[in-house]
Amino acid sequence: MESNGPASYRSISKYFLLAATLAIGLWLLYSLREVVLIFFLSLIIGIVLNAPVVWLETKRVPRPVAASGVLLALLGVGVGVGWMALPRLVTQFGSIIDNVPTYSKELGSALARLLHSPSIADRFNVGPGAASKYLAGLLPHLGRYSLSLIPTLILLVFLAAISVYLVYSPQAVLRSYVEALPSKVRARHMAAFTKGSQLVVGWLYSNLILGVIQAIAAGIFLFAIGVPGAIVWAALALFAELIPVLGAYIMAIPPIIVAAAVSPVLGIWVIVFYVVFNLVKDYAMVPYLRNITMQLSPVYLLFVTLAMTYLFGILGAVVATPLAGFAKSYYDEFYLSRQKEEPHLEEKLDMMVRRETVEAGMPGGPPTEPGKPDAQKTKTAMKQEKKLGAPEKK
Repeated sequence: MESNGPASYRSISKYFLLAATLAIGLWLLYSLREVVLIFFLSLIIGIVLNAPVVWLETKRVPRPVAASGVLLALLGVGVGVGWMALPRLVTQFGSIIDNVPTYSKELGSALARLLHSPSIADRFNVGPGAASKYLAGLLPHLGRYSLSLIPTLILLVFLAAISVYLVYSPQAVLRSYVEALPSKVRARHMAAFTKGSQLVVGWLYSNLILGVIQAIAAGIFLFAIGVPGAIVWAALALFAELIPVLGAYIMAIPPIIVAAAVSPVLGIWVIVFYVVFNLVKDYAMVPYLRNITMQLSPVYLLFVTLAMTYLFGILGAVVATPLAGFAKSYYDEFYLSRQKEEPHLEEKLDMMVRRETVEAGMPGGPPTEPGKPDAQKTKTAMKQEKKLGAPEKK
């Protein structure tokens, strides 16, 4: 007993110190949550911008020159798009805000006629300037944790500075990360980080392609049928894919409301367009692009997005999908790769969907014991044979 006393005491002290360190670390992460999210977002931006820089390096362009070229090209595209589209975007957005009372009144009248309830129309009457006052009160609190103007500007400056630094010299940050790890797990961490980077780059490029297609299609259609603010709704559609699965439908709500306020028939046409377009996109374009870029379950992405949005607001929603990609890459590398592959997994999953039990003798199931009846057939198949009449045994 005496010999085990000091060892037991050291073991307890070790676990207590580990638990205290973990608790302090979690408290610091929670206290610095906005800073951590900004740093993670800058890491994502650096990873994405690193892809064209690496491509230019393969063409024997020095990294400083390649990084400068990519950043200048990005700045030029941003300035060009802003110069061409921003004035009309601001004009149409201002027009929509000014006409909110009219749209609200028309929508209330249409609902009152449809539901045969005149009192509904009174609830949609808003005074002039109501939308501007609502937006003024809403903008500072878009996130779960609102930020004042000065800290937000400081964080944005840090975001840009860290992103630029990562584009010019990513090796320094990666070296610090790798050297902080135990040597026996460094290879796995590097493999997981590489896979996560590939998933993030593929995700952003696929979203960019889908967003441009959706923005062009929505802008042309809404402008053609005369929906007010077509450029504004097209700009919203450009960023719809940042929110997995639900983003395209969320971004469709404002133009549907405005179109319905102008004319109920116009609103129906807009609903039909968005439903048909999203069905074509989800079943024709998304599977192809995501299969060659990012293999993640939509349910998993939706869960992570909702959780991050609830915890951190809009900033959490922006970083949710890249975070999900990195989490999956580390999970695959450190856990899933060590698990034994399940035989006949697809057949078993099909049986689970049909609520059937994997029995002895079935593919992947336990072997049939001597003297027991053959169980190669599923319960559904045996019930069907019993109903139709099983063949007689000779």
